[in-house]
Amino acid sequence: MENPIVNRVARSSLVTVDLKDFTLQENAFITYSIRQYLESGLLREKSFRIALRSTDWQAYKNQYILIPTEQEMIIPQWAYMLLVSYLSPHAQLLVVGCKEDLQKQVFLENLKAINLDDYKDKAVIIKGCFQESYTEFMYAESTKYFLPVVRSLMYGEACSAVPIYKKNIGKKKR
Repeated sequence: MENPIVNRVARSSLVTVDLKDFTLQENAFITYSIRQYLESGLLREKSFRIALRSTDWQAYKNQYILIPTEQEMIIPQWAYMLLVSYLSPHAQLLVVGCKEDLQKQVFLENLKAINLDDYKDKAVIIKGCFQESYTEFMYAESTKYFLPVVRSLMYGEACSAVPIYKKNIGKKKR
């Protein structure tokens, strides 16, 4: 009599977390540049304020918005502050910086939105081989987030997981 093939991974109590589920999809955000307000390469405060007051900000409601920092030109810091004061009440998330900064903030927001009770005392495996420029950040932050509640934490795939943490239950500490 043949023994049937049993998928032990599917039957296990492992909870797999795919960090890709917590990231912002490509082109799912709006880039809003201060560059559009420059006059002959300069930002003039009076005309900048007039332009901001006359903009319909409702178009940015519940959007992810990136305001890139302009490296090749001098933009006063107050200009970013002023633009943020107009955009912030409408945006779902607003970041001044680079695309990676926005991606990190979205990742953290999405990670912290999950219910940790769903992972309490469970064996959690964080899926490996995720290709982003800020992958180390994502793995480190997810480790910090899950560590206080999980029974064990692993990295990789169920068939070849690397153990990261295992809670000492009922054992004396040395």
